[in-house]
Amino acid sequence: MRSFPSFRGQHNNTGWWWCATNRRHVGFESWLERDHVVRLDFAPDVVGLASQPFWLTWDDGRRGRRHAPDYFARLADGTGLVIDCRPAGRIKPVDAAAFAATERACAEIGWRYELAHEPDPVRAANLRWLAGYRRARCRRADVAAAALEAVAVPHRLLELARLLGDPLATLPVIFHLLQDADSFLREHEGSGTQRTYAYLLVNHLRWLERECLAFDTVVLRDLERYMGIVGAEVEMPLGEPWRVGKRPYSRSALSATAACLKGFYLHQATSGVNSELGQKLDAARLPTRADRRRAFLGHVKTTMPANPLAPKGPRRRHPKMLPEGARDKLLAEVNSTRDRLVVTWLADGGIFSAGPPCGGGRFLAFAQLRGRW
Repeated sequence: MRSFPSFRGQHNNTGWWWCATNRRHVGFESWLERDHVVRLDFAPDVVGLASQPFWLTWDDGRRGRRHAPDYFARLADGTGLVIDCRPAGRIKPVDAAAFAATERACAEIGWRYELAHEPDPVRAANLRWLAGYRRARCRRADVAAAALEAVAVPHRLLELARLLGDPLATLPVIFHLLQDADSFLREHEGSGTQRTYAYLLVNHLRWLERECLAFDTVVLRDLERYMGIVGAEVEMPLGEPWRVGKRPYSRSALSATAACLKGFYLHQATSGVNSELGQKLDAARLPTRADRRRAFLGHVKTTMPANPLAPKGPRRRHPKMLPEGARDKLLAEVNSTRDRLVVTWLADGGIFSAGPPCGGGRFLAFAQLRGRW
């Protein structure tokens, strides 16, 4: 909507930044705007970005005013984000009035508005450096396949680069591979289950490389075939062996893998990649009685999310065990050898896991008769 002026003696720096989200250049009028373009390009919920997107005109009661925001970002949920970039100490009253008018206009149509100031310099520098490896030219198929196979065993970055060949040639490929799963894994804090998701996703990415499949060509049948290869019961030919010499995934590992794959491909779908697969994975089912009991306001729920990749069949429940330290306290209280034998037997077998002879009711009755619990 508005061109960038360029003249001799200009104090600000104008230019164009190649945006991986748009696959084209986006303009900027200052280093501050450039840093925020890079930040928006890395944002997982941004699917489109434009500079100087529109003119906003209004009457302030004395004269007509107009303002062109710096950027407009289209978000994955269909809404918009309007951004103005200005250092915090350089906002004049006339600028503040323009920003306030823009914020009011955005609120009326359901868009978000952000007045962006100076970013963290360390984070901005890191993003600018990583952005150089987002182009497709940094991906070499042979090095990428070897890298995804090598990361099954933890390596330091430079060790992995030397293992694959000349670090000057392999490091750009490694940094480019980080972009495939980074936007999905970046949403998690990296501990516990999230670390497990990372290992499961890396194994799946290695399999995609072996099968010569890209994110936009994967179909639901391919994911079902992958689940069958790692251990799920799938009624179909599974192709070549995978994870040769390793035990199949347990049921809990299969459930975690199914959740990881569904989340990853739904995230890809929100970015405009393979939306058809995202629709098939975004399935729903009728709630069961147990679902209604567990959920808040479960009596009014009509649907529950379902995962077509999840293992089928009843879920095995772990036996309910004694509370932490209860066994030692009971053994310290009982007096006879018979009582010690009963406590040890019930604790080792699980107080609710067996039938009526050693169930929870019999255990509590024993404790109440002794008057020790």
